Amino acid sequence: MARDAVPSRAVDLRDIWKSRLWAPALPFVLGMVLFWTGPRLLGVTLYVAGFLGFLAGGMYWRRQSRRAAFVTVHLPFSSDFGTLAERESYQRLAETLEERVQASGAGEYDGDGAGDGTLDLYFIGEDEERLARVLRAALKAEGVAARVSSDER
Repeated sequence: MARDAVPSRAVDLRDIWKSRLWAPALPFVLGMVLFWTGPRLLGVTLYVAGFLGFLAGGMYWRRQSRRAAFVTVHLPFSSDFGTLAERESYQRLAETLEERVQASGAGEYDGDGAGDGTLDLYFIGEDEERLARVLRAALKAEGVAARVSSDER
């Protein structure tokens, strides 16, 4: 199956376990048992607490499912840290890319890092494909050959 065919927000049971979404089940089930077998007031209280916990857990899960997408633009230098002219040129390019990404609503500029013969420009957004598409189009419009890679965390 191609990478594009895999949903980006697939549910992983380990994430549910770590998020403690399952935690409200205990008072919910205990409340039902106590309501029918013992002290009804305590049973209703636990049942309601468990139900409210499920609602809160669902809101937490929806918030957590919006994972950030990180996209990096790799610009080559002629040496380890490039020449002054290269760095200034890439700084202007970074400002242009930042403006285009923000204008499109795809994300925002998150800084840069230089070394080992490249300057890496970091961008963050919610949709990895959209952010990479905007960056590739902006680089093409500027006539710059750069590698764009993504890393969804």
